[in-house]
Order: sequence, then C-alpha cells, then structure tokens
Amino acid sequence: MNTHLRIILSHLSSRLVILALLILFLTPGKLSAQAIQEGDVYVPAAPPIIDIWDGFNQTFGTIGLPQRQINILGNVSDSDGIASLTYSLNGGPQKSLSLGPDTRRLLLPGDFNVELFDGELKHGTNQVVITAKDTLDETTNATVTVNYYRDKVWPLPYETNWETAASINDQAEVIDGKWVYDSQKGGIRPVEIGYDRMVAIGDMAWKDYEVVAEITIHSIDEGGYDPPSYGPGIGLLLRWNGHTDDPVPDWQPKTGWWPLGAIGWYRWQPDHSARLEILGNQGVDLATDLSGRPLLFDTLYNFKMRVETTVGGSVYRLKVWQVNELEPPDWDLSGVSAADDPTHGSLVLFAHHVDATFGKVTVIPLGDQPIPSTIQSDDFNETSLNTDVWTFVNPVGDGAYSITGVNTSDAWLNISVPAGSDHDLLVGENRAPRIMQSVNDTDFDVEAKFESGLFRKYQMQGIVIQEDTNHYLRIEFLSDGIVTKAYTANLIDPKEVYTDVEIGLRSIAPLYMRVSRNGNRWILSLSLDGSGWTPYRTFPLKMVVNSIGVYAANAIGITSPAFNGQVDYFFNRDTPIQPEDVSNLYLPITLRQ
Repeated sequence: MNTHLRIILSHLSSRLVILALLILFLTPGKLSAQAIQEGDVYVPAAPPIIDIWDGFNQTFGTIGLPQRQINILGNVSDSDGIASLTYSLNGGPQKSLSLGPDTRRLLLPGDFNVELFDGELKHGTNQVVITAKDTLDETTNATVTVNYYRDKVWPLPYETNWETAASINDQAEVIDGKWVYDSQKGGIRPVEIGYDRMVAIGDMAWKDYEVVAEITIHSIDEGGYDPPSYGPGIGLLLRWNGHTDDPVPDWQPKTGWWPLGAIGWYRWQPDHSARLEILGNQGVDLATDLSGRPLLFDTLYNFKMRVETTVGGSVYRLKVWQVNELEPPDWDLSGVSAADDPTHGSLVLFAHHVDATFGKVTVIPLGDQPIPSTIQSDDFNETSLNTDVWTFVNPVGDGAYSITGVNTSDAWLNISVPAGSDHDLLVGENRAPRIMQSVNDTDFDVEAKFESGLFRKYQMQGIVIQEDTNHYLRIEFLSDGIVTKAYTANLIDPKEVYTDVEIGLRSIAPLYMRVSRNGNRWILSLSLDGSGWTPYRTFPLKMVVNSIGVYAANAIGITSPAFNGQVDYFFNRDTPIQPEDVSNLYLPITLRQ
C-alpha cells in the first residue's frame, strides 16, 4: 500500500472512531448484541413502550364503586426484553408489577394490571407513575392521573348506552382485558380472548336486583378447555365485590374470586358440549340445564338474571332467549345460595375464553325500599343524659360521663378515662366507656362532632357500631403523639384494619365524622369545619347492626394517658336537631287584656 493511500485511510479511520465515540457520548444506552455481531452502524437502543389501555387520565367512582379496588390495565413491550416493571402511587415507594402471561388475569406477554385498593387512594386526584426498564437499562416512565371518588352509590334502575359513552368506564368499570365499543354490533367486546375478561356495572351496595343483558356469542377459545380455565363460559356474575386471595393467594394482581354471589352463564364442558348453569359461591352448583339446548353463534340473545334475598339464603334465577322471540314465562334455572354467602354486590359482564359482544344492559331493583333508621339525634343540651335513648357502658368500671354547658351554645357530653388504665377496643373485647342506643338493622347516615383535641399518644374518640359487645366496627380519631389521625377497624369477621389517615397536628379541634351505611357498603368521611367533607374510606362489610354510639378511650396499659372526650352532638342526618344547642331557658310572659 503506498504512503498516500495509507494516510487517507488513517484519517478516515480516525474520523469514524471520533464519530462513533461522539454518538456513544450523546446517546444514552448501549450497543445491542445484534448491532455488535453484525457490525452495523450504531442505532440507539429503543426504550420500552408502555401502552395504557384506557388512557392516561382515568376516573373511578363518579357513578359508584362496583368493587373494593380499581385496575389500571395495559401492556409493556421492548425488543430487548423487560427487566423490571414497577409503579409508584402519589410519590410513594416503588412496587413490583407482574407481567403476563400468567395463565390467568394477565393474558399476553407484557400485560400488566396495577391494582389499587380504596385504602391506598386519596379521594380526588392521584398520580400513578409506571416505570419500565429493559435489559439494556433503558427506562420509560408513564404517568396516569387517577381521579377517585368514593362518596357516590350507583343508582338503580340503571341502563347503559355504549354508543354515547366517550369511554367504556363512563358507564361501567373494566376489571380485566382490553375492551372496545363495536359500532357494527352495537356493544362492547374484548379485543383479546382469554381468561375472565370482566366489566363491572353497579355498586357494592346493590342487594336485590334483576338484569337483562343483550349478548352475542361469536366464537370460543379452544385454549379455554385447558387448566386452570376448564371450559369457556359467557354470562353474568351477581353480587361481586372484587378479587381476593381465595382460592388463589399471593398473586399480583389478586386472582381469587371467592366470595361472590353467583354466576349465571352458558358453559362449554370438557366433552365440548355446552349448557346453562348457575354456579354459586365456593363453586357450588346451584342449578344446571341438562336438556342439551344449544345457543347459536352470531345470534343476539337476552340473558336475564335476578337475585332476591329470602330467609335462609338468596334465590338466583336465569333465563335466556333470542331477542327476536317473546320472553318465555318461566325461568330456565333457579337455585338457592347459602345464608352466609354475599348479600350485596355489583353486576359483572363475564366472558371466559369467549369472543362475545355485550349490548344494552338494563338493571332494575327488586323488593321494598330500606326501612328508615331508628337512630335518634342528640345535641347533649339537657341537664342529664337521656336514658330513654342512651345506655352508659363502663366495662373497666373507672370511666365517667357528664354534660357541660347545659342550655348554652357550648353544651356537650364528656366521656372521661383515667391515666394508667387501658380502655382499648380490641378483638373480642371492647373496654372503652361509651354511650349506646339500640337501633334497627338498616341503612343509615350519622354525623358526630368532637370538641376535644387529642394531645397524647393513644388518646382516642369516635363512633362504635355493634352487632354485640365483642363484634363491632370502630371508627375514630386518635393521636400518635405527633399528629391526629382517622382510624377504622372491623372487629367482626373477617377482621380487617383500614390504614390510618393523617388529618392534622395533635390537639386539632373540632373534629367531625360521618358514617354512611348503604347495604353492605360503608362510606366514612371527615371534616375540620363541618362544611367541607372528605370521604376517606369505603369498603364492603356484611354486618347485623344492633346498637350505635360514641366513646372515648386510651391505651396502652399502665402508660395509658388520661383523656376527656367532648362530644358536641350525635345526629341521624335524616332527623338532625336544628338549630343545635338552642337554649331551653325562657321567661314566662303574661298577656294582659
């Protein structure tokens, strides 16, 4: 090679090296294995792609809440493979997300489900940041704004009109799967066919109701015969409250389906025959059609199902007929569930390994309206406690009560506990001094105002709702010594503690509390001024209410601080005392002729 040519090649090689180094410096990421092996010109590694199916701004609860959790659904993909997928809620810690396929709720490679429970979410605006990292350390962040409202109860009657909805979630709540509105079929339809594609309608508070849903079956997924699916199915699920750990524990997202009310569906059997069934809680066969009647593909059917509470259980009924035919007078199937099965819950459109379109859905209530509550209001402005309404309960024997400011605008009830003695509300033992009134077991909405601030750790005051003295719901304000918190514990069964909510510094007062019961759904709200209210918890709880009242308490043992709880009023919001704390003093007036 001559000298001139060698110099030219040397300059050219130097420029290529400089260019390559410059590209590496300016471009994040690493060379892919493919580029290194093939000697290609360097192309920066592409970061992961995060697809959020229902958009980056999602709203839940504007009509009501069909389950105890919400689901943010999507898919992540990257040609180099995903190394990790996490999410953070409202700036909190990173939590891992499972990736599909998992043979159950996560159908395809890269599918994910951010499952958020009521106790984790703020009422109003929340931010969920989903972070995907690939095997080359390329990272993508996707921020989803979640608007969450817990203060509405889904109305009955209710009817969908999918055509007018900007999003399916405007009229329902997608639990699993990617769904679209099919304008040609006039309904909603899962894009990918697989395990338990679910859309919920209604509220955890719904009790007895009847639903008619238009359903067209297009085809079935043959993979649905394999475990853990054991046969495709299409239909309706009644009295749903959300996925659990039963019978499939410790999955993300939760994959258990018990407890539920019942599923009324058309189910393909292992021998590829198919039949109508009503499948109850814990897999109990409530009713089966053995006639061999087939349902045709691409034919519009009405699926009609109802649930009615009776003594000793609930009756489920199902009938199916073609839309262009008259409704048959008799039900195809009926069965009775166990008395301890769910008594309330929402409706789910349920496609298990079936390609189907769900058209118009109509739901009507059944049965009588709830009986008005017998809870009596009191502003504690009399010279003594009204023992016709209230009973003072003093389990430890050292609590006391009195009324201060009688016939003034600052009248209240005092409930006091001494230092050095424990008055906690525990599983199977309520040691708190309290006033209680007997009430009927029906829906109610109560409000209490506490004038006392909480200064020291383990001082507590709140509302207690009892089945009996050992089975109850405690809803309270407490101090951890630094801040005041709202706290709730279900001490019935299954026992569950709902996490604390920080509401202000210690000693903050007054404190207002509301408890609303709608069937098996409970909504808890708090306020610092009695005007602006924040609903901070909602949850399903099956409970027989026999009494309700207010308490003051302390803990722990001999280090328990003394406390005097001051209750300004306790109101049934349907029958409040207005105006509150009006003086009963008056001067006699003699009229002269």
